[in-house]
Amino acid sequence: YPFLDVAVRAEGEDAFRTILLRNIESRDFSGIPAVTWRDGNNIIRNTVESHKPKDLDMYPSPYLEGLFAEIMQDGRFSEMQATIETNRGCPFPCAFCAWGNDGLSRKYRFHGLERVRLEIEWAAKNKVRYLFNADSNFGMHKRDEDIAQILVDTKTRYGYPEKFRTCFGKNADDRIYEIAKKLHDADMEKGITLALQSNTPAVLTNIRRQNIKMETYRALQRKFNEAGVPVYSELILGMPGETLQTWKDGIETLLMAGLQNQLFVYFCQILPNT
Repeated sequence: YPFLDVAVRAEGEDAFRTILLRNIESRDFSGIPAVTWRDGNNIIRNTVESHKPKDLDMYPSPYLEGLFAEIMQDGRFSEMQATIETNRGCPFPCAFCAWGNDGLSRKYRFHGLERVRLEIEWAAKNKVRYLFNADSNFGMHKRDEDIAQILVDTKTRYGYPEKFRTCFGKNADDRIYEIAKKLHDADMEKGITLALQSNTPAVLTNIRRQNIKMETYRALQRKFNEAGVPVYSELILGMPGETLQTWKDGIETLLMAGLQNQLFVYFCQILPNT
């Protein structure tokens, strides 16, 4: 694509800052780690890969640094939604996803709990109604229980944020149930994910994914149903190895397991440059 000048093959914070500074005086982006750039008709790939800091708190929070203060004060946005991030990384190598694929970000790195608490409190004080969490597998870590409690305590104190949406852990377990129940009791959850993507063994092998056992899925689905917690599941249509019959069988298996709320079907797409 000739209209693309620079691409970053990694997390963007450090590279983007360096690109902007370099661009003040030059269009030569050589030496910037994990950057591929266009020099006339030539495509140059800087082979040095980027360093991923273990401590994510080295990146300043735009909320806590006051970058949104002006628009929050003058009333331009009466109903806000915000995105937070408590960690980065995903240990799963699912082929349809770039989150943990090919070892780019398989290891978890974390923001400090105090920073997370302050960002949630910022959202509450600014009456942010909808808070989205950009983590890959919320509920996989013990500290996620503490974050859920911070969310509930903050809503109890301020009345905000009203709702919290996150991508729950793929291997759902009792911890995820307890977190989901806590959020549900505070009227904060926006549905709990029990995502499978496919129920066909050959497909799961092809996409390098291991689902939770169906017995475990049924047990969790039953617990959520009994507690009145809405559950949705996800399937991806068109993955390698799936047939019309296995697709229909997979949907039937989900429904028979007790799914009562929502089933999301996503189309498998091969995107340019992926």
